[in-house]
Amino acid sequence: MNVPENAYKVGKLIKKTDDGKRQLDLITILKNELSEEAYKQFFDLLNSYKHVGFGKHFFSILIAYDLLEHNKDNPYFKKIVKEITSNEHMKELLDVSKKLGEELEYTLLQLLKSDIIKYFGTSKNPIAKLKRGLQDLQVQIQRTGFIEWCFLNINQQKPFLNEYEKKRNDIPFDKENKKLIKQIAKSEGEEKLLEQHEVTINMMNYFKQLIFDAHIDSLREYNVESFDKYRKVDLNNLTHIAFKSSDIGPFQDSFLIKVRDENITRYGLIKSTNINFTNQGDYFDCTARVKAWLFPVNDTNYFRNLPNIEN
Repeated sequence: MNVPENAYKVGKLIKKTDDGKRQLDLITILKNELSEEAYKQFFDLLNSYKHVGFGKHFFSILIAYDLLEHNKDNPYFKKIVKEITSNEHMKELLDVSKKLGEELEYTLLQLLKSDIIKYFGTSKNPIAKLKRGLQDLQVQIQRTGFIEWCFLNINQQKPFLNEYEKKRNDIPFDKENKKLIKQIAKSEGEEKLLEQHEVTINMMNYFKQLIFDAHIDSLREYNVESFDKYRKVDLNNLTHIAFKSSDIGPFQDSFLIKVRDENITRYGLIKSTNINFTNQGDYFDCTARVKAWLFPVNDTNYFRNLPNIEN
C-alpha cells in the first residue's frame, strides 16, 4: 500500500474512536433537525475548499460555521444562520470537530518521528486496528524517504521559507503562489526549493484532508471508463490525467480525486476544473473539464529519487 491508501484507511478507522463515532452521529442528528436548506447550505460550504481552505480537515466545520455566522445580518442568510447557530447539537459538533482536528495535527507530528506511534492523538485509545493503521502509515511515509528529504532540504530554517509560508495562498497550484515564489527567490536554487516546499505543503494538506474525507465518507470513487476523452501521461513517477465529465458536482469545489484505473484505485489532487454550459434548447448541458495529478501506485523511495537542492 502507498501513503494515500494508508491515510484513507486511517480516516475510516477514526470512525471507531468515541469522538469519531459521536461526530458522525451528530451529523446525522443535524440532518434530521435542521431544515433541508440550512443543512445543505452548511455542508456545501464545509466541502468548498475555495471558501474554507484546503487541508483544514476537521477544522473546516468550525470555519464553515464562522463564515455563516459572519453573514448573520445578510438578508439571504439571516434565517439559516439563526437556525444553525441556535442548535445545541451544532455547538457540540463544533467542540468534537475541534478536538478531532487537534488530535489529527498532533498525530501527524508523531508520524514524522522515529518512535513507533501507538495512539491517535493524546487520548491513549486502545483500538488495535487504528493503532496498526497508524503504524502502517508511519512505515510507508518512512519508506518514501520524505522525512530524510525534508531534513536535507526543508528543515533548515531558511528565512525565505518562513516568509513564503506566511504569504502563500493555501489553494493548491494557485497562480499567485507561483508569482510569490519568483518574488521571494533570490537564486535558482531558492526558487527550486520554494517550488518543492509548495509541493510538500500541498502533500501534507492533502493527506490531512484525505483522512477527514474518508472519515465522513465524502470522497467518491470513479471508474475512468465513465469519463469522456480520458487521457493520462506518466511524468516523474506521477500520473497526469485529463478528462471530461457530465457529473460536475464533485469537481466544482473539490481538490481530491479517487479513480479506478485498470483495476487499481488511485488517489490524486485536482489541478484545475473548468465548468462549461452548452445551451441545448430545452436545457443546458453541463460538462466539467478536469486536470489532475495521481500519486504513484508504488511510492517507496519516491523522495530518495529526487535530487537534493543546492541554493
